[in-house]
Amino acid sequence: MAALSGKQCKTAKEDVAVQAKLDEYEKLIGKLTVKLSKLKKRSISERRALGVYL
Repeated sequence: MAALSGKQCKTAKEDVAVQAKLDEYEKLIGKLTVKLSKLKKRSISERRALGVYL
């Protein structure tokens, strides 16, 4: 049926590879989110120490 509609069928191996890549990206996003949060907190505390308020 998929061949008739012009869509390519993915194999189970391709599905696993795609899912692994998605998992890797989600992990990276999580790490970057934590890092950004820490940088924001540090920036705020440094501005307060300098007496700079925005």
